[in-house]
Amino acid sequence: MKVADTCKLSGIVRDDTGATVPDLTLWLLRADRSRRLHVEFFEGDERVGEAKTDTQGRFTIPKVSPGNWRLCPEAKMYRDGAPIPADAAAPIATLVEIPTGEGEHQVELVVHRGLTITGTVLDPDGKPVNNAGVGGFSSGIWFGSSCSAEGSFVLGPLAPGEYRLDADPSYHKELTSSEPVQAEAGARDVVLHLRSGGGLAGRVVDAATGEGVAAKIAVSQPGEKHASIYCPSSKADGAFELGQLPSGTYALAAVTADGRAGLLRGVALAAGSPVKDLVLNVSAGAKLRVRYAGELPFASIRVEQDGVCFDTDGVEKGASKGFGAPAGAVRVICSLGGNGKKIVRELTLAAGAAQELVFHDED
Repeated sequence: MKVADTCKLSGIVRDDTGATVPDLTLWLLRADRSRRLHVEFFEGDERVGEAKTDTQGRFTIPKVSPGNWRLCPEAKMYRDGAPIPADAAAPIATLVEIPTGEGEHQVELVVHRGLTITGTVLDPDGKPVNNAGVGGFSSGIWFGSSCSAEGSFVLGPLAPGEYRLDADPSYHKELTSSEPVQAEAGARDVVLHLRSGGGLAGRVVDAATGEGVAAKIAVSQPGEKHASIYCPSSKADGAFELGQLPSGTYALAAVTADGRAGLLRGVALAAGSPVKDLVLNVSAGAKLRVRYAGELPFASIRVEQDGVCFDTDGVEKGASKGFGAPAGAVRVICSLGGNGKKIVRELTLAAGAAQELVFHDED
């Protein structure tokens, strides 16, 4: 690229109080790969520019090509449960668009410093849980951390706002995730209670022969907005087992590589009481091949029928992937994580049918 085809990106960095921020390292990352504003420390390998603010909070990146960019404070990794410095800046990016032919582009970057949420993760008996994972969600932004050996956690540095916090038990197999808790950035002594977990076990079998079959299983709680979808696989003899599940009513959907599908609804699971000997029958279903022809790095695809997920996975940019589906009316949902957009296709599939779908960002 010629020098004349590049732009000088410069500006000033201030914090929430309006004070300039000196000696702050900034990263420049491409926004065409992801427009996600929260930047993780490992994305430092993908930065294409870097600058440090001077004593007046000013910075310059001399050569930036036209396009869309993410400009953010350096994302750092902090030891689990360790204090985060009071002047630490949240790695939240500002989107910067450089038009073709522009020689210099000025920005004012506002950063958030010193905001964290601290707390403890406890088991059902009120004892601290070591190495549990903690996540905080707010307006499409996610922050994660792990507990110290004493069960304490520090989440941050954060942007201002309210976060939905939850904890997962990691390797503590007898436990399951906590109920979500709402907390403002800056909150202290938040307590997250892990719950007693339950498990599901059984076999996937062919409806006609009763023989066990290998299948991909989607375990979900239809109607529960924040419930996770678990995707275990059955063994060659059809056996499957899944633990660390919260109590509730589950649907189990199975799809096989050769196009069979089946559904088991209304499986009630109580805390600490595993449900065994489930039988999930599969019969002739359909096959879908989904291609993502957009510009983001990948799209998330979910195939569902009557509100129950049958198959889900990600498809990389320019690639295609096979999905299982039941016969009948289905919905195929394409989620573009970079911009929050969802594209829905509704179609009716005949048993034994195979169909290809292509999703574009502008659909």
